[in-house]
Amino acid sequence: TEESARWSHFTVENGLLSNRVVGVVADDENLFVASDYGLATTQLEQSRFLTVAALPSLSSLVSHGGKLVLCKDNGETLGVPSDVSNLRRTIPAKWTRVAISTGSRVRMLDDELWLLSNDGLYRANASDAEIRFSRWGETRQSLTSNLISALSVDSQGRLWAGTFRNGPLGVMSKLLPP
Repeated sequence: TEESARWSHFTVENGLLSNRVVGVVADDENLFVASDYGLATTQLEQSRFLTVAALPSLSSLVSHGGKLVLCKDNGETLGVPSDVSNLRRTIPAKWTRVAISTGSRVRMLDDELWLLSNDGLYRANASDAEIRFSRWGETRQSLTSNLISALSVDSQGRLWAGTFRNGPLGVMSKLLPP
């Protein structure tokens, strides 16, 4: 947090499950923090986190359509309501498997939910009540690295992805549907 140009730091000593944070979502009252070992939450004005669930290999967390969307490194995803009082009970043992991959991450881009993995790109179907991903692009394509450091869509609908390791900026030239 920033108060009068001062930063406060939160670690496992404050209740986080790991110091390796992979996603943060804030709503009107709560802060949700995903680390590579699980999900924790706190009220915005508090400094002590409560464990929601230990989830080894958690790789990302975003907010989409009033839900928290969690993703594991292996491509499993889960969308759950962000209702703190019932959140622990709503995380099932079985998650939806999007791809057989490693290095999977969910990201929001122009109000759309994407899954990026070494198996390719997937986009969530906007009309579904449940979050379901489908492969994006005509052919099976992969990135040179699973660590996406930059992501953008240009005015012609091309998806640009920059990777931190092993290589170049990639572009998906197929135009996005309207």
